[in-house]
Amino acid sequence: MALTPLKPVILKAAVPLAASLAGFIYAWILAKKNLSFKVFSSPENGCDDSSKLFSSAEDGESSTPMNRLVIHDKKSFSEHEITGLRNQIEGLQMRELAMRLQFELYCEMKAQESLLVEVRNMLSLENDRAEFLSKEISSIETETVRLESFVVQYMSVVEQLQYWRSQNRVLQRRVQKLLRDSKAKSRLIKVQALMIKEKEEELLRNHEDFQTRVCVINKLEGEIRELRRILEQLEEEKKEVVKKLETAEAEADASKLKKEKIHRKPLKYYLEVESGDVSKEEYNKVLNELEEMKKERSTEVEELMKQYEEHHEEGEFEGGLGFVQYDSEHDLHHNDSAESDHASSKRKKFLKTLKRWVEGSEKVRVKPEIIKQSSVSCGSKKSQVSSNSRFCSSA
Repeated sequence: MALTPLKPVILKAAVPLAASLAGFIYAWILAKKNLSFKVFSSPENGCDDSSKLFSSAEDGESSTPMNRLVIHDKKSFSEHEITGLRNQIEGLQMRELAMRLQFELYCEMKAQESLLVEVRNMLSLENDRAEFLSKEISSIETETVRLESFVVQYMSVVEQLQYWRSQNRVLQRRVQKLLRDSKAKSRLIKVQALMIKEKEEELLRNHEDFQTRVCVINKLEGEIRELRRILEQLEEEKKEVVKKLETAEAEADASKLKKEKIHRKPLKYYLEVESGDVSKEEYNKVLNELEEMKKERSTEVEELMKQYEEHHEEGEFEGGLGFVQYDSEHDLHHNDSAESDHASSKRKKFLKTLKRWVEGSEKVRVKPEIIKQSSVSCGSKKSQVSSNSRFCSSA
């Protein structure tokens, strides 16, 4: 790198020398070319003459002195050729030297060009570095400005922090005071909440009692409606039974009048002899039904009497047991009504059979005892209906 300042000076001195040397060599080469051209043209003329001589020698068979001249000419031609060749070799050597000088000059120029490229690259790098440094300096300046603004903001934030710390201390004192007040109020609120809870529980109990009473009242109203419906049904059944009893009594009176005129004979005789429509099995069946109905009527009357007495005895207890008693009496009443419905169906069936026997055939004659038994059963039914109606009215 220390020799780099000397190279431009050498380059400046060598360029004109090389140019002058190249011009000299080029002029010398042109002169040699002209000389060689003349030499080559003269031997060609000699060759033509020699060819003519050889042709004349062949034709006229020339003498020996002519042959000597030809040989002398050949020697002179070879000497001229040798000198021309020497001149060409020297010219080529000079040309080679000039080419070497040009090549060296070219190599030096290439080296200088590479150096120039390197210097240019270095200059571009230095420019880039300078630009980078300028940008970095500008960024540092902006950063310093930003840091200055940040420092200003930091100072303002520190001042605000100190202010808010003082405010925080004041607020903490207030919070402690409010906590003490809130604890006292919370104790008072707990006491009031307990009182309110007790009142709510009491209200809930009262509400539940009220709801139960409402449910019981609704249930009793439904049962009352059901009892009224049953009473109406029993009244209708009573009317139907009264009508049937009246018809049965009328038929019994008519049969009595007829039987006074006829000799009294056993029922078995009338059923077996005079009538072919009624069999012994039907007769026995009717008798069994009559006995069963008598037993059922007696048991029903006893149960009704017991229930009536229990009802009057239980009516003296407190109102809390009244609902249960009413439910049990209502269930018993339903059971009694079901039994009475079953018994009434049997009575209706028995009355229908009696009516069929009376109105079905003229040959059948029923014994007065059967009519009396039927009237007795109807009377027991009437008494049962009246007892049922009294029981329902008392309920």
